Amino acid sequence: MKILFHIFSDRLGGYEIQLALLGKALQAAGHSLSLSCPKGPVRKLFPTDEIIDAEISDAVLDRLCPDLVLTLRGPIARVARLAKKRSIPVIWFCGYRPSLLPDFAYWRGLLPGLMDHVFVPSDWLCTTVRREIPDISVSTLPCAVNANLFNPIRERSSLRQALGFTEKQPLIAYAARLSTHKRHGDLLQALKLTERLLPDAGLLLLGWTSPTDAAFWDQLHCQILELGLEKRVRFVTALPEAVPEFLSAADVFVSPAQNEALGCALLEALARRLPVIAASPVGCESLIQDSRCGLTYPVGDTNALARCLLRLLDSQNLRDQMGQRGLQAVKQFHTVENTQDHFLQTADHLLSCVAACSNHAASLI
Repeated sequence: MKILFHIFSDRLGGYEIQLALLGKALQAAGHSLSLSCPKGPVRKLFPTDEIIDAEISDAVLDRLCPDLVLTLRGPIARVARLAKKRSIPVIWFCGYRPSLLPDFAYWRGLLPGLMDHVFVPSDWLCTTVRREIPDISVSTLPCAVNANLFNPIRERSSLRQALGFTEKQPLIAYAARLSTHKRHGDLLQALKLTERLLPDAGLLLLGWTSPTDAAFWDQLHCQILELGLEKRVRFVTALPEAVPEFLSAADVFVSPAQNEALGCALLEALARRLPVIAASPVGCESLIQDSRCGLTYPVGDTNALARCLLRLLDSQNLRDQMGQRGLQAVKQFHTVENTQDHFLQTADHLLSCVAACSNHAASLI
């Protein structure tokens, strides 16, 4: 199968990494992969057969003759229309955008009749889309983690020392891009609320920034100073692929983000045997509740978040139990093999539909 990945982006976020994992698996299985319009670090993620710097056009599609187009970011509607002129199936991998919920007007105008299938990263978002736009084909393409994350954690003590934390110090971790809807401030407030019972608890913030994030970082830094947390909080600029190593130093992972579909860092934390705390509603809510690998709380409720932190940091036994259950859940549902199998099943179905339509059209001539 010849697959054209269209990623008009210079962002290196979780969904780019998910597609990179999928792309590597597809190539290993013998499929041809071309990449259109990557910029910056995204180019280095994909071991492709060909990288096309130009935007997708009639000429590009006629030269490549792909069996399938998979689009992530950029002018996805224009790309889909060009592909549909040639009866090439189009799949949209929809990474979560806060502005799309709960207003589905954009989706209703774009998806029916244009996208053959939509992949979303969580069952929660899939159920919501099916309810709001029943006329489109949508399914969950499970986010995945590398199998090497399942290996036992090593060098925890030296990593903590390098970060400025002691071995016995309770340590909370959060990995996310600096953005308002990620709600870093909620976690800072909750940490302050635990101060009486956990005066030495530390917070490790892992993130990646761009020039547009400078104002938000200044705001966050001021909040740290106002709360008197400057000695307990560390911020490490880390690209997504470096996050799992740093997570090895933590005791608990927290995701206070609002309307997160399914954070890749959360899955990486589970693969590292960390219990997780996540704001609700969230895409990982069913995973957390079904596997009993963590706790949830109402988004923005810093008192509830503080109670969750106290409960987990007070019990090594509970953390170990939840961490082990989380690891098993990720191994069962969120491996690259699961993602690849579901993608290929969907792609084969779409190609079969195209072939059937072509045969029917030929019989009418």
